[in-house]
Amino acid sequence: MTHLDKLRIWNKTIRVMASKHQAVQMPEEGQPDAGLTRDYTGACTGSRSRAANYSEHLSA
Repeated sequence: MTHLDKLRIWNKTIRVMASKHQAVQMPEEGQPDAGLTRDYTGACTGSRSRAANYSEHLSA
């Protein structure tokens, strides 16, 4: 996974780190997520990113 660290995608550098935990599990459908699944795709620019628009396009 370290080969993905500092990779540039859409003129932005992504950061990838391994988890210190052996298993990472997301909440099941319908259960509260405590903010774990918030969408931060536009946090740096204040606007929606291409990735967010693309993921909405796929789910439509």
